[in-house]
Amino acid sequence: MSRHDDRNDRSQLLDLLSLGVIYCIFFSALLDIVKIVGLIVYWLRGNWEAMTDEQRRSWSRSLRRLALLVLLAGGGVVVGWLVGCRGWPCASQREPAAEMTARPSSETAPAQERPHTHPREQVETLDPLRRLRQDLERVAADYCAAGPDTAARLARARQQDWQDAALRDLPEGLCLAGICLEHGLWGQTDRRLALACYQRAADKGLALAQVILGLHYDAGVGVPRDADEALAWFRRAAAQGCAEGQLGVGLVLLGRDNATDRAEAARWLRLAAARGLPEAQHALTVAHDYGLIARQ
Repeated sequence: MSRHDDRNDRSQLLDLLSLGVIYCIFFSALLDIVKIVGLIVYWLRGNWEAMTDEQRRSWSRSLRRLALLVLLAGGGVVVGWLVGCRGWPCASQREPAAEMTARPSSETAPAQERPHTHPREQVETLDPLRRLRQDLERVAADYCAAGPDTAARLARARQQDWQDAALRDLPEGLCLAGICLEHGLWGQTDRRLALACYQRAADKGLALAQVILGLHYDAGVGVPRDADEALAWFRRAAAQGCAEGQLGVGLVLLGRDNATDRAEAARWLRLAAARGLPEAQHALTVAHDYGLIARQ
């Protein structure tokens, strides 16, 4: 017989003994109640003086036993309430927990092997940053192409995850929070906090946040207009191979009346156009048409 079966047999035996004790207490209490009812009837009929001393002692004992049983029953009710309503663990709840922590069982072993035996679930949860990056790309693309409605729906659906990521100081989460706060995708607008989120994400090296900061400084949105600061942020993004950062560098330099700057602008615009960025391709065409840069 296994240890588990032996424990079950002992538990069943204890249950039977407890049931027997409960029945004995119940019938004893019933007899005491009958005696007390008889005492009350005697008293109501005025026969108290006719009772013998033995009868009075018997009824007195019945009263004490009944009072004790009532107290025990009340205590049981209180303990049951504490266990059931307040969440206090009873013995049957503590024993399995203690056993599972003491030694591995057949029930706990599969849970320990789960990451290795369920590759599909492992792939779905692999690299949580990947989903944040995908969300960031979708929000940026949807906001530029389809307008704010599509981005707002995604922002509301993923709000808790993005806020958690921002609180964990993840650059993707910070940038997403900045976009939502700046454009009111979560129902409120806070440009100051949005810029702080962009700044934090950009300092951590997120290229898109660096581009967004560059755009703000270039246009003077929420910050003083500063072309040099904008160029610095665009350069940091461009150095990471970000096509939008390369476009930003090219456009800022293209606006300067300097042959050296325009030659560098042409190089950055061609790099961005080679990455398939339509805005860079259009900027190159316009610059060629106006003679700002030479055709190759």
